[in-house]
Amino acid sequence: MTLQEIAAAGAYVIASVGGGGAIVFGLSSYLGKIWTDRALEKQRQDNAIVNLQISHRLELDAERFKSEIKAKADAEIERMKAVFSRASRIHDRQLDVLGKLHRHLYDAQTYFQGMMRTGRRENEADSGAYEKKLAEAIEAALNEFLNGKLLVPPDLVERCEQFFDALYDGRLAADLAREVAFHPKQQNHFSKEAAEVAFKKLPSILRQIYDTGRTIIHGEAT
Repeated sequence: MTLQEIAAAGAYVIASVGGGGAIVFGLSSYLGKIWTDRALEKQRQDNAIVNLQISHRLELDAERFKSEIKAKADAEIERMKAVFSRASRIHDRQLDVLGKLHRHLYDAQTYFQGMMRTGRRENEADSGAYEKKLAEAIEAALNEFLNGKLLVPPDLVERCEQFFDALYDGRLAADLAREVAFHPKQQNHFSKEAAEVAFKKLPSILRQIYDTGRTIIHGEAT
């Protein structure tokens, strides 16, 4: 084979190999693109599934959170209703105690003043009748006071105790004023003490009780 023939064969082989390499390179690029696209599509699908799962979990968590919040709110509302209902019952009972207590104290004051009044109106009861009514009013006031003492605020408790103490002192002075063993001057002295209690001390303390009661009930005294 001549040198020219060898050169022609070599050129043919090189040309043949070069064309095949181009084909192989082109095919590889095409297949690589397909595989890449498929991988990206699978990744997008996987991401979409994950996003749906996350979204679903978030919705479930949100619903559960709302349910928990609503349950806690409902429980708190029921608790507050119970508190308000109990407070309302206590307040109603307190109003009942304060109203009755003031009524009995007012009656006791009135009857004691009737005992100590020197002049008598026509058909008015005598001091003995007033004394009996006074004892009944004091007993009723003490019973109401002791039974409802837990519902009576401390300031009012103190004033009621002052009223009872003053009334006790007044009754004692009234008894001493009728004591025949004493000199008329001593009787007059005790009579003045009893009248002081009946017409000054008791009305003053009762007014304080009234104002304190109104402050408790309405928030301000009149």
